[in-house]
Amino acid sequence: MTSNDHTEQIKATEATAMTEAPQATAAPQATETTETAEAPGAAERRERRERDERKAQRLGMARTFGLDIVGPIALYHLLTNQGWSDVAALVTSGALPALGIGLDVVRGRRIGGLSLLVLGGIAISIIAALLTDDPRFVLLEGAVTSAVAGVFSLATLLFGRSLVEMFATGAAPEGTEHSLRTRALFERDDVRRFARRVTVVFAVVFFASAAAQAALAWWAPIGLAFAYNRFGFIPCLAVIAVGGWVLFRRARARGELDFPEWDATSNAARRRES
Repeated sequence: MTSNDHTEQIKATEATAMTEAPQATAAPQATETTETAEAPGAAERRERRERDERKAQRLGMARTFGLDIVGPIALYHLLTNQGWSDVAALVTSGALPALGIGLDVVRGRRIGGLSLLVLGGIAISIIAALLTDDPRFVLLEGAVTSAVAGVFSLATLLFGRSLVEMFATGAAPEGTEHSLRTRALFERDDVRRFARRVTVVFAVVFFASAAAQAALAWWAPIGLAFAYNRFGFIPCLAVIAVGGWVLFRRARARGELDFPEWDATSNAARRRES
């Protein structure tokens, strides 16, 4: 509710109190009783939803590090130590992330664009293994998927929703308070313009990562190149976070991105400190 709406509500309440004093006195008491009875239940439901969201985030992070990063690297070294060829070990260990996607399907979760990209990379590595016995061609699947991600990032700028908006609105569970707030936030033109700028940062980082993965796949040791294919997204996310923060501060300084609630909180905190 804005300050104008709040002022108008106060004026309407005062007018009602002047004309119907007994009824106005009784109504707030009934409202207060109702809010007192409903508040504990609402607070408990909100806390339960927040706990469920935090639990889902922790499980998602554990699955990512277990099946997408640590698991494939460990499995690759285990298989090569057992005498497997590099190609067979790369394809087998590289397919491990598909297990996590399968678990999501079993749990009734929809397959998003990122999961489809992972499955596409696995398919590329299998095709490369069938066409050639060179492990370096198999390793190129990382560069190909990163390049595709960069192209897709730029392609989203041609449509209504940018990549950042897709990520932000898709990450929040449907029907939750967080989901509603996020969708309402991206109805603002200034937020959507900022999201498009950050999407360009995503694209640039994806293309740079594709170049690095291709160079490692061709010249670096097989194990090192495969390891980078698995955890290389971590430094990429760090660069994206820094770039997004710089763009955010610049947009705020120029008045291109407005958050009155944050400004009011910051001003109140500064007044208390002074």
